[in-house]
Amino acid sequence: MVNKKILAKVDGNEITQEMFDSIVRNLPEEHAAHAATEEGQKRLLDEIISGELLYIDAMAKKMDEEESFKSILEEAKKNMLQRYAIEGLIMDVDISDDDALAYFNANTSQYAKNEEVTASHILVTTKEESERIAEEINEGLEFAEAAKKYSSCPSKEVGGNLGTFEKGRMVPEFEKAVFSLPVGVVSEPVETQFGFHLIKVEGKNKPGVAEFGEVKDSIKAQMLNQMHFDLYTNKINDLKNQHTVELF
Repeated sequence: MVNKKILAKVDGNEITQEMFDSIVRNLPEEHAAHAATEEGQKRLLDEIISGELLYIDAMAKKMDEEESFKSILEEAKKNMLQRYAIEGLIMDVDISDDDALAYFNANTSQYAKNEEVTASHILVTTKEESERIAEEINEGLEFAEAAKKYSSCPSKEVGGNLGTFEKGRMVPEFEKAVFSLPVGVVSEPVETQFGFHLIKVEGKNKPGVAEFGEVKDSIKAQMLNQMHFDLYTNKINDLKNQHTVELF
């Protein structure tokens, strides 16, 4: 239902909730989120009122009759009509799940996944310190708590969690240890250029192919972009054959 609630009037011209909501819908996402707050709504309404005042003032001065404005308006009209024509060309295009699945099955090599590990670590300066911490962990101290207590790495704030990564992301000594370590086991101290690490692997993903559901949306977006491009290119080529284009 259209919301005809009147939010303000400027010289009798109504600014309705419907107009306000329409403007919000066309705002960038971050601005629209701010417009959902009480402060944001007040500020946006003030901007709409300011725009209405400028419009009234410009019309009173007959600025709409000036040749420079007419030229700008004509150029804007041309640009808008071009965009409207493009939107009309592509608006009914859609990619079905079956289309995306067929593309996925024909291009599985594009969706290969390398071996990945999810790991946490504790970084300290000396081997002796890392051995002492390892003893505390063996005696029952949780690895994440030990990381928060002792690690010098910023990851200490999240219990030493380094997230999930594949080979090539870490220094060689660390990589060799983490990819050979069984899940749930705390490593012996591992020395790198940064110091000594205790590493715990939280999980492993074997190499393979991504599930269709993981990549379906990106495939559909990719296919849609390609179809839009093809439609646009074909349309322009057809128009070039129908019209005379001269380059100088």
